Amino acid sequence: VIPKKSKNKLYDYLDYIIANNNSQIMYIDYLEIAKELKYDLSVHNVLFPKNLKEAHDNAVKNRRIKAEKDLDYPKRYKELIKMYEYEKDGFSVIIPKGSEEIITEGKRMAHCVGGYAHRHMTGATTILFLRKTDDIENPLYTIEIDDKSKSVRQIQGYNNKTPLTEEAEAFFNEWKEEIKHRKIKKKKIKKSA
Repeated sequence: VIPKKSKNKLYDYLDYIIANNNSQIMYIDYLEIAKELKYDLSVHNVLFPKNLKEAHDNAVKNRRIKAEKDLDYPKRYKELIKMYEYEKDGFSVIIPKGSEEIITEGKRMAHCVGGYAHRHMTGATTILFLRKTDDIENPLYTIEIDDKSKSVRQIQGYNNKTPLTEEAEAFFNEWKEEIKHRKIKKKKIKKSA
């Protein structure tokens, strides 16, 4: 599983795991799941996660999401489109169609959004993609939203380091103002008899 060029770093990482009270078995389990989910193990922080327990737990969740069909997500997806989808001035905010798209986004952007797939699918958070309209398949920025407050928790570019361009920032700020005026459908809570 481990690329040849990274084998020397493996010994240092195993020492790091032990020093941080993690198990080598957890790391092996993480690598097996990562391989199964086609994580890009050529990315250093994917191959050697700083927080192994968190990376392992996220990988386990992502495997479960991939294995199960979430019957509620199509309804949530339609609501998210009404709430957040937007296009103007050559940019678009789009909604992921499922957990696989979020996991793929994390791989392609070399950041941790793949670990948010389960939380997005269950409504604990919302993940969105900011793309160029004429190049919609290529990631540009990833957005996390708090639905309750309609506030942006974070927006990240490639490897969590690429800042917004002036044009993208102008679009992003206009989009934030636009969504403040849209309404989120409130869920009805069933009262027990």
